[in-house]
Amino acid sequence: MSIYLNGKIDFRRTVPLLINPAYFNNETGKVRKLSEFHEKDKITIDLKELSNHILKKYNSSIVNGDSINSFWLKNRIDEFFGMTKELNLEFLLNYSQNFIENLRYKVNRRTHRRGVSIGTEKSYKTIKRKIEDFESYTNQKLLLKDVDIVLANNSSDYLKEVQNLSENTIGKYIKLLKSICLDAQKMVMRWQIIFEM
Repeated sequence: MSIYLNGKIDFRRTVPLLINPAYFNNETGKVRKLSEFHEKDKITIDLKELSNHILKKYNSSIVNGDSINSFWLKNRIDEFFGMTKELNLEFLLNYSQNFIENLRYKVNRRTHRRGVSIGTEKSYKTIKRKIEDFESYTNQKLLLKDVDIVLANNSSDYLKEVQNLSENTIGKYIKLLKSICLDAQKMVMRWQIIFEM
Protein backbone atom coordinates (compact mmCIF):
# COMPACT_ATOMS: atom_id res chain seq x y z
CA MET A 1 0.00 0.00 0.00
CA SER A 2 1.40 3.44 -0.87
CA ILE A 3 0.30 6.84 0.33
CA TYR A 4 0.94 9.63 -2.15
CA LEU A 5 1.29 13.17 -0.84
CA ASN A 6 2.25 16.00 -3.19
CA GLY A 7 2.47 13.56 -6.12
CA LYS A 8 5.15 11.29 -4.63
CA ILE A 9 5.14 8.18 -2.48
CA ASP A 10 5.65 9.16 1.14
CA PHE A 11 4.96 5.84 2.87
CA ARG A 12 4.82 2.19 1.81
CA ARG A 13 3.68 -0.80 3.78
CA THR A 14 2.87 -4.38 2.86
CA VAL A 15 -0.61 -5.74 3.45
CA PRO A 16 -1.33 -9.28 4.69
CA LEU A 17 -2.86 -10.52 1.43
CA LEU A 18 -1.08 -13.16 -0.64
CA ILE A 19 -1.56 -12.84 -4.37
CA ASN A 20 0.25 -14.80 -7.06
CA PRO A 21 2.33 -12.20 -8.97
CA ALA A 22 0.82 -13.50 -12.22
CA TYR A 23 -2.58 -12.25 -11.00
CA PHE A 24 -1.45 -8.78 -9.90
CA ASN A 25 -0.41 -5.79 -12.00
CA ASN A 26 2.28 -3.83 -10.16
CA GLU A 27 2.01 -0.86 -12.52
CA THR A 28 -1.69 -0.26 -11.89
CA GLY A 29 -1.78 -1.75 -8.39
CA LYS A 30 -4.84 -3.80 -9.30
CA VAL A 31 -5.79 -7.47 -9.54
CA ARG A 32 -5.76 -8.81 -13.09
CA LYS A 33 -9.11 -10.11 -14.30
CA LEU A 34 -8.09 -13.61 -15.32
CA SER A 35 -10.67 -16.39 -15.41
CA GLU A 36 -8.45 -18.93 -13.62
CA PHE A 37 -8.07 -16.60 -10.61
CA HIS A 38 -11.21 -17.38 -8.62
CA GLU A 39 -10.59 -14.97 -5.71
CA LYS A 40 -10.08 -11.89 -7.88
CA ASP A 41 -13.39 -10.27 -6.89
CA LYS A 42 -12.88 -10.84 -3.16
CA ILE A 43 -9.33 -9.46 -3.18
CA THR A 44 -10.37 -6.49 -5.33
CA ILE A 45 -13.15 -5.69 -2.85
CA ASP A 46 -10.78 -6.12 0.13
CA LEU A 47 -8.23 -3.75 -1.43
CA LYS A 48 -10.90 -1.17 -2.24
CA GLU A 49 -12.34 -1.37 1.29
CA LEU A 50 -8.83 -1.02 2.72
CA SER A 51 -8.24 2.03 0.54
CA ASN A 52 -11.50 3.59 1.76
CA HIS A 53 -10.63 2.77 5.39
CA ILE A 54 -7.19 4.39 5.06
CA LEU A 55 -8.64 7.47 3.36
CA LYS A 56 -11.31 7.89 6.06
CA LYS A 57 -8.76 7.50 8.88
CA TYR A 58 -6.32 9.81 7.07
CA ASN A 59 -8.91 12.59 6.85
CA SER A 60 -9.89 12.29 10.51
CA SER A 61 -6.22 12.19 11.56
CA ILE A 62 -5.48 15.36 9.58
CA VAL A 63 -8.44 17.12 11.23
CA ASN A 64 -7.21 15.97 14.67
CA GLY A 65 -3.65 17.09 13.94
CA ASP A 66 -2.22 13.58 14.25
CA SER A 67 1.14 12.74 12.75
CA ILE A 68 0.89 10.76 9.51
CA ASN A 69 3.90 8.47 9.24
CA SER A 70 4.78 4.84 8.61
CA PHE A 71 3.76 3.86 12.17
CA TRP A 72 0.36 5.45 11.58
CA LEU A 73 -0.13 3.58 8.28
CA LYS A 74 0.97 0.25 9.75
CA ASN A 75 -1.49 0.69 12.62
CA ARG A 76 -4.37 1.51 10.24
CA ILE A 77 -3.62 -1.55 8.06
CA ASP A 78 -3.41 -3.79 11.14
CA GLU A 79 -6.64 -2.24 12.43
CA PHE A 80 -8.45 -3.00 9.14
CA PHE A 81 -7.33 -6.64 9.08
CA GLY A 82 -8.05 -7.14 12.80
CA MET A 83 -4.38 -7.58 13.66
CA THR A 84 -4.09 -4.75 16.15
CA LYS A 85 -1.58 -5.26 18.88
CA GLU A 86 -1.59 -3.66 22.29
CA LEU A 87 1.89 -2.29 21.64
CA ASN A 88 1.51 0.93 19.63
CA LEU A 89 5.03 1.91 18.59
CA GLU A 90 4.04 5.56 18.17
CA PHE A 91 4.38 5.91 21.95
CA LEU A 92 7.84 6.48 23.41
CA LEU A 93 7.37 3.97 26.24
CA ASN A 94 6.14 1.24 23.88
CA TYR A 95 8.95 1.87 21.43
CA SER A 96 11.43 1.73 24.32
CA GLN A 97 10.06 -1.70 25.28
CA ASN A 98 10.31 -2.85 21.67
CA PHE A 99 13.87 -1.49 21.48
CA ILE A 100 14.89 -3.42 24.62
CA GLU A 101 13.33 -6.65 23.32
CA ASN A 102 15.32 -6.29 20.09
CA LEU A 103 18.69 -5.53 21.72
CA ARG A 104 19.63 -9.21 21.38
CA TYR A 105 19.54 -8.78 17.58
CA LYS A 106 21.69 -5.65 17.56
CA VAL A 107 25.07 -6.20 15.90
CA ASN A 108 28.15 -4.53 17.39
CA ARG A 109 29.97 -2.65 14.62
CA ARG A 110 33.43 -3.31 16.05
CA THR A 111 33.15 -6.95 17.14
CA HIS A 112 30.39 -7.99 14.71
CA ARG A 113 28.78 -9.92 17.56
CA ARG A 114 25.06 -10.05 18.05
CA GLY A 115 23.51 -8.77 21.27
CA VAL A 116 24.59 -6.31 23.96
CA SER A 117 26.15 -6.65 27.39
CA ILE A 118 24.03 -7.21 30.48
CA GLY A 119 25.03 -3.73 31.69
CA THR A 120 23.83 -2.08 28.48
CA GLU A 121 20.51 -3.90 28.66
CA LYS A 122 20.12 -2.83 32.32
CA SER A 123 20.81 0.78 31.33
CA TYR A 124 18.05 0.73 28.72
CA LYS A 125 15.65 -0.90 31.18
CA THR A 126 16.48 1.88 33.62
CA ILE A 127 15.75 4.61 31.07
CA LYS A 128 12.45 2.87 30.31
CA ARG A 129 11.57 3.06 34.02
CA LYS A 130 12.56 6.74 34.04
CA ILE A 131 10.24 7.35 31.07
CA GLU A 132 7.42 5.59 32.99
CA ASP A 133 8.14 7.73 36.06
CA PHE A 134 8.19 10.93 33.99
CA GLU A 135 4.90 10.00 32.27
CA SER A 136 3.32 9.35 35.68
CA TYR A 137 4.68 12.66 36.99
CA THR A 138 3.37 14.65 34.00
CA ASN A 139 0.22 12.52 33.70
CA GLN A 140 0.59 12.07 29.92
CA LYS A 141 1.73 9.38 27.50
CA LEU A 142 4.54 10.65 25.30
CA LEU A 143 4.58 10.06 21.57
CA LEU A 144 7.87 9.64 19.74
CA LYS A 145 7.03 12.79 17.79
CA ASP A 146 6.87 14.69 21.13
CA VAL A 147 10.56 14.10 21.85
CA ASP A 148 12.39 17.37 21.26
CA ILE A 149 14.73 19.77 23.05
CA VAL A 150 11.89 21.11 25.23
CA LEU A 151 11.01 17.60 26.41
CA ALA A 152 14.70 16.85 27.01
CA ASN A 153 14.99 19.99 29.14
CA ASN A 154 11.77 19.21 31.05
CA SER A 155 12.84 15.63 31.70
CA SER A 156 16.30 16.83 32.78
CA ASP A 157 14.68 19.22 35.26
CA TYR A 158 12.46 16.37 36.51
CA LEU A 159 15.42 14.01 36.94
CA LYS A 160 17.44 16.69 38.75
CA GLU A 161 14.77 18.23 40.96
CA VAL A 162 12.37 15.35 41.64
CA GLN A 163 14.65 12.33 41.48
CA ASN A 164 17.76 14.16 42.76
CA LEU A 165 20.12 12.75 40.11
CA SER A 166 23.52 14.20 39.24
CA GLU A 167 24.25 16.03 35.97
CA ASN A 168 26.45 13.12 34.76
CA THR A 169 23.70 10.55 35.35
CA ILE A 170 21.13 12.78 33.65
CA GLY A 171 23.50 13.16 30.68
CA LYS A 172 23.80 9.37 30.38
CA TYR A 173 20.01 8.99 30.46
CA ILE A 174 19.54 11.66 27.78
CA LYS A 175 22.14 9.86 25.64
CA LEU A 176 20.23 6.56 26.01
CA LEU A 177 16.96 8.30 25.16
CA LYS A 178 18.63 9.77 22.06
CA SER A 179 19.76 6.26 21.01
CA ILE A 180 16.18 4.98 21.27
CA CYS A 181 14.84 7.92 19.25
CA LEU A 182 17.52 7.54 16.57
CA ASP A 183 16.63 3.86 16.28
CA ALA A 184 12.98 4.83 15.82
CA GLN A 185 13.96 7.32 13.13
CA LYS A 186 15.99 4.63 11.31
CA MET A 187 13.08 2.20 11.65
CA VAL A 188 10.74 4.66 9.93
CA MET A 189 13.21 4.95 7.05
CA ARG A 190 13.57 1.15 6.80
CA TRP A 191 9.89 0.36 6.72
CA GLN A 192 8.57 0.24 3.19
CA ILE A 193 4.83 0.66 2.80
CA ILE A 194 3.31 -0.79 -0.36
CA PHE A 195 -0.16 0.29 -1.48
CA GLU A 196 -1.52 1.71 -4.69
CA MET A 197 -5.12 2.23 -5.61
